[in-house]
Parts: sequence; C-alpha cells; structure tokens
Amino acid sequence: MLAGIHAPSDDDSEHESYLELSLKRLLRSDLSSEKATSEFEALGRQMMANHQDNWLFQFLHSPQSRRANRLLSNAMEANEKGKPKQAADAAQAAASMFAKIRNPAGLARSHYEALYALHRLEQTDQCEAESASLLPALQADAYRWLSIQTRIENSICASKANHFDVAAQSIETALSDAHTYRYGTLVLRALGMQASFATAEGALRRSWSLNTQGLELFWKGDFPGERGFQFYSELELAAEKEGLWTLAAALQREAIGMLDETDREDFKAMAHFHLAGIYEMLDSSGLAKEEFDRSYTLFKNLPENSATRLFLAAPQIELAELEANHGSVDAARQRLQDLHIENEAWNNFLIKLALEKTWAAIERNMGHVSQEQEHLQRAVSIGNKGFGTLASPTQRWEWRREVEQAYRRMLDIEISANGDYWQNFADWESYRLREIEGEAPFGAAIIQNTLARKAAQIRASQLAQSSLLTFAMFSDRTVVWIVDNRGIQEIAISVPAQEIQRLVHEFYFHCSDFHYPAQKVNDEGLRLYQLLLAPLERQLDNNRTLFIEGDGALSMLPWPALFTPKRQYLGEALAIANTTGLFEGGHRKNGSVRERSSGMELLVANPGAVKIGTRTYGALRSAENESNFVAQHSPGLARVLRGKEASADALRKLLPEASSFHFAGHAVSYATGGELLVHGENNDVPLSSGEVARLDLSRLRLAVLSGCSTGASQDPARDPYGLVHSFLFAGTTQVVASSWDVDSEATAQYMLSFYSSFNRSHDTAAASRAARLAFRTLAEWQHPYYWAAFQVFGRPN
Repeated sequence: MLAGIHAPSDDDSEHESYLELSLKRLLRSDLSSEKATSEFEALGRQMMANHQDNWLFQFLHSPQSRRANRLLSNAMEANEKGKPKQAADAAQAAASMFAKIRNPAGLARSHYEALYALHRLEQTDQCEAESASLLPALQADAYRWLSIQTRIENSICASKANHFDVAAQSIETALSDAHTYRYGTLVLRALGMQASFATAEGALRRSWSLNTQGLELFWKGDFPGERGFQFYSELELAAEKEGLWTLAAALQREAIGMLDETDREDFKAMAHFHLAGIYEMLDSSGLAKEEFDRSYTLFKNLPENSATRLFLAAPQIELAELEANHGSVDAARQRLQDLHIENEAWNNFLIKLALEKTWAAIERNMGHVSQEQEHLQRAVSIGNKGFGTLASPTQRWEWRREVEQAYRRMLDIEISANGDYWQNFADWESYRLREIEGEAPFGAAIIQNTLARKAAQIRASQLAQSSLLTFAMFSDRTVVWIVDNRGIQEIAISVPAQEIQRLVHEFYFHCSDFHYPAQKVNDEGLRLYQLLLAPLERQLDNNRTLFIEGDGALSMLPWPALFTPKRQYLGEALAIANTTGLFEGGHRKNGSVRERSSGMELLVANPGAVKIGTRTYGALRSAENESNFVAQHSPGLARVLRGKEASADALRKLLPEASSFHFAGHAVSYATGGELLVHGENNDVPLSSGEVARLDLSRLRLAVLSGCSTGASQDPARDPYGLVHSFLFAGTTQVVASSWDVDSEATAQYMLSFYSSFNRSHDTAAASRAARLAFRTLAEWQHPYYWAAFQVFGRPN
C-alpha cells in the first residue's frame, strides 16, 4: 500500500475523508504502477457502491498526465491555504490539459477548484454563472461529491449577488443530495450554509436551531474541524446580534478551537480578529489587544490580494458600526477609511450594504444629515435589489431586518422636512408595499415619488364608507395619518418608540388576563387612546369602518379595548378592522373566475379532541353547539366536518371550494409559525400556515378562526409565519381571528352574536362591533379578555 493510505471500511464518513486524502496522494503518484492503481481503484469501487459516485473510478480509467495532476494538486493546495489567485491560475491550466487528454473527471475537478477560487476572489457573478453551467455535466456523469459541492458554491455566490431565491433553492437541493448520497461532511457544510443565511436574514431562532442541529451531528461523527468552526461561528453571530457579548466571546473561543488542527490560516486570522472586536465591546482592552496581535500576525503571512482585504473587511465594518453607535465616531471613521476596499466591495452585495449602513451611522452621529441621506439612499437601493429577487413573503419578512433601519431613518428625515402630507403618506405606503411584496409598482424612487402620491390620492378618494388610520413608528416619535375621501391629516406623537412598545405590551397582557382588574385595564386603555387617537378624534366617524394599519408594537394592540373619554370602548363606538395598507394586496390570489364544483357556501370544521405528539388537546366544550349554529344559519349550502372528518386532507381539498370557512378547534401560534390542529390519515397532524398559504383561496370571502390564539403574532396580518397572513395571502378577503386563548363558552357566545349580525349585513367589521355590544350586556363577560381578542383583518374598502 502507499504510505498514509489504507483501504477504508464500509463506513461512509471514512469514504468521504479518504476521498480527499487519497486524491492528494493520487495526484502526486505514478499511476503507471499497478499496485498504486489497484489501491485507488478499490476506493473508487466503494465510492460507486456506497455513494453512487463515479468520479474516482472514471478518473483512474481515463488518460493520465503527470503535469495536469500536479497542476490540479497545486490548485487544491492554494485554495486550502487562502491563495485563490494562485489556485485559479493552476486550476485553469489543469483544466486545459485534462481537456486535451480527454480526462472528463480531471477536467470536472479542475473546474470546481477554479470555481471555489472565484468564490474566494469575490467574483460572485462569474462564480454563480459558471457553477450553474457546470452542474448538468456533473449530474449526468454521476460525480455526486463534486455536484453537491458545486451546488453549495452556487448558493454562496448567488447569495452574495443578492439572488436569494436561487441561493435558498441551491442549498436545499445540496442538503437533500448530501443526505441521499450519504456524504456526512457535505450535510454539515450545507446545513451550516442554511444557518448562515438565516443569521444574515435575522431569523435568529432558525439560525440557532440549525446550528445546534449541526453541532449535534458534528460531535457524533469524525469530521473536519472546519465544520465545527462553521457552526460555532454562526452561533456566535446570532449571540452578537442579540447583544449577548459574553456568550459571543465564549462561542468564538470554541470556534477558534475548531481550527487548531487545520491549515486554514485565513480562517484563523479572521476568527482572532473577530474575537478581538468582541472583547472591545466587553471593555476587555487587554484581551482585545492580544487577539488583534494574533490576528495581524496571521494576516501578515497571507498573500496580499482583494480576497484577503475583503476577508478582513467584514469584521472591521461590524466593529466600526458598533463604535459609531457607541459614540466613538472618529475611531469608526478612521477604521473604514483604512480599509480601501471600494473596488472589491462592489462585487459583494452584503459587504456593500454593511458599508453604506455603517457610513450612514457615522454621519448621523456627526450631525451630517445630507451625507447621512446619501449613504442611506445607497443602502436602501442595494436593499431594494435584494427585495426584488425574493419570491416568498417569508424571505422578504426576514430580509427586511437588514434594510429596515436604513429605510425608516431615510423616511424619518424626509417626513420631518416635508410638509406635503400626501407625499409623506405615499412614500411610507410604498415602503410597506415593497417590504411585503418585494415590488415597486410606482418606479424606483424611494422618496418624493409622485406616482405613488397620485395613486394614494386616487385610492383614498374611493374610501367613502371607511377611513384608513396608518402609523409609522420611528425611534423618537410616531407619525400618524388618517385618510379617506374627505382628505388627509398628519400628526406626530413625540413619544419614544420604546415607551409606546412598553405601554402596548402591558395593555395586551392585561387585556388577555381576566384576573387583572377591568378598571385598571380601562385606565391603561384610556391612556393609549389619549396618546394615539385623541389628536385625530374629529376625523373618527362612527358611521365609517376604521381600518387600522399598525406598525411595530402597535400591530399587536387590541384596538377594540381602548377606552374613550366618553366611558365606552373604542370597539363599541366604531367598526374596526386591521389592514396591511392602502396599496398592499396585489400579490394575492384573488380574481379567480373558476366555477365552484361543489356549490358549497360554508365549510365548518370541528375536529374535537386531537393528539399531536404526546400532547392531547381536549374537545372544546361549546364547539359542537357553535358549529351547529353557524351551519344552520348559513344562507347557502353548508358542509360540517366533525371529528375525524376534519382532516388536513379534507381541508386542503374543500377550502378552495368554499365561500366562507369557520374553524372551531384548537390552534397554536409560535415565533416561526401557526397551525390548525386537525386529524390525519393515521395520526393527528397540524395544518401549518405555510400549507394554507400555498392553497388557492380566492373564492373565500371570510375565514373565521375561532380557535385559541389564531391571530397571535407581533404583526398578524403581515407575518408570513402566522395563520392570519397565510389566509390573506392565499386570497381570502377577510379573516376573523383571536389574539389570545379565550374561554370556550365565551367564544361560542361571541360567534353566535357575530353570525346573527353578519348574515344580515355581510359586513364583517360591523358584525364584530355588534357582537361586542351584545357582550357588554352580559355581566359575567364584561372584561376585555372575553371579547377584545377577536379582531378583523382585511383590505380597506
């Protein structure tokens, strides 16, 4: 046998590690030796048998060139040592020679090394294009390992080029293939990239879950240290985004420990530099200096090129932003000026965005408003390109965290200086539309968009029986507009957003607790009314439906429970509905003209008791009576699904055929989703918000989700993880949902009153108001807990 090579067992992880180890030996060997060839061929056959991977076997049975092999070996070594320019040159030369001698396997591996070098050189557009063109041949030849690696590179480069849907699809396919072909190290690499995308998007719960899952797999096997480094690094970034600096330092030390047995000097340099920045945030100047010194010592040994400069730039930019926001403006400014990465940064979407946001923070803290606006404008333009590539609301919801602060700050500056109420309102609504739909129907202009202004005036003129009340929360104030066919009013509430958030959260939790004294709830409700609505009281007409577009914490406010100076609840005085804005709604699936095959007017689902996993949810006490009443009073044909009939399959089939839907069962809501708990073929299952969103519910005029917490979310109508948004996105015209778990008997009574009114008026907001008024005559259910949870969601009309 060759030195350092022995025949691996049938263990898949050994095959994977020996593949790279044997390849390095193979490329330096004399393949004219039958003994040498036979050893490599044994591994090649095992790769085919265990992984359906033909690459090594085909490489051995193709014409050989010691010169080509040597060049490929040099390319691999240069990539490992952080020398991408040398790697690219060697890989291209190797590819040329392998093409001449007709060795397709050698040619494919050479292309991959050149591709990886492009990634490290930040040539993202070229990397994305070449990886996509390389994939078909790799798949056709069954080069499984190379195919998966190439998909990962395609995902990385697509994300840097702000093609996020492409990146998400590529990494998902790579992860699936890595599982299918039993490549454990590639499973970890793909899982790590998914976690990295989640961290970048601000989806920190998902990031933490993916990283901990990856570490669990890592410690169960024998994998390269780089894979552990990847997971610890992402956990550290998530901790950093949450401001948990002590935890971030501990995780970064673990990440550095993963690199001890590797030759990745570039990774080590970056990791020590990042740890130094964390120590600076912890005011540990001595430890920070030690880590900076280690970092620069390592960087001195790396070749000076654009990749190295960008590699160092990312933590420098992060540190500069932190310094600027903590008052060290001069230090932050000098740090960015010392980077000299303008040309290189142009090819990296995230670096560009971070750079502009940091410069804006510096200029703001220096009081340079016009310069701050220039950088904000650039940051928002970059961010809008990102929004435009995202097809799903979920991805846009997460991505907005990267650009939201810059966008809001720019609008805040503009609104402060501009006395044109219509223009201010239109620019805000355009931002909200882009945020949720990813589109800009009024053109690229972010502020002073005259097309948006004209569209806002036209749409507002159509609000003859309703008014739209819109809130925009900024750090030190909240701007409010009320618009309808009578015109527009704008006011500014000079209270910090943090204080409004505190008041809203307290009020929400006290409303949802029937033990909390009703008088105290009313006092808090009056305070919020005086703060938020009193300045616009003259524009509130009890003959008009008030559509409210909340923002931030205001999106979870139980508006019907606000208490007016006339000693009545707002939900008694007005018909109220929540909305996502004047412009939003064009993406939804409404407008279908297909005929209903069933003729069904109303679908009612009452699953009764369900068991999800080990937890049993008992049948709701009054759900049967509620379901019977709703069905019996339906103006058209009603179908009731009881018990096991209320299955996920039945709902998927029948919901698209219904005009109205009533759900009287259990539901759950959590940070990353909402679910209706129903039955399955063998076991009880949740019908998730994601599944609902994929249905065509364009015929569904009304969905009433009377289960517990069906509308619980920080922003029910906009949050794509929640049930309310999923029904609206799928095409439902209006949704009634509950903001917290409500007593079953009270829910049934509320629904009886609601439907008694709705079947006469067909006005959802008015029917909800009538139900609240009916409830107020019942002494045992006076507390807002029993009736304020139910809110209406839909578009202003």
